[in-house]
Amino acid sequence: MAEKKFEDDDPMLLNAVIMEDVNPEIQVKIVIEEFIISGFSKDEIFSLFTNPFYRGANLLYKKVGKERVEEMIKECFGNWKLV
Repeated sequence: MAEKKFEDDDPMLLNAVIMEDVNPEIQVKIVIEEFIISGFSKDEIFSLFTNPFYRGANLLYKKVGKERVEEMIKECFGNWKLV
C-alpha cells in the first residue's frame, strides 16, 4: 500500500472498466449484486443501467438489452435475503 498522505483533492470516484473477454451477463450480475448490497432498490439499479452517466452499466445495458437486465435484477433480488 502506498505511504502517500491523503489530500483533499485526491480522486475518490470509482471508474468502471468493461472487460471485453468476460461474458457481459456476468458483468451485469456483478453490478446488480454490488448495488443490492449497497441498499439500492430494483428501480434504482435499473436506472443506473439506463443512465449514460454510468458508462459501464449503460454499455452493458446496450449489450444485453432492457428485458434481460430487468430479468437479471429480479433474479438477483431473489437470490439475496437482505436483513
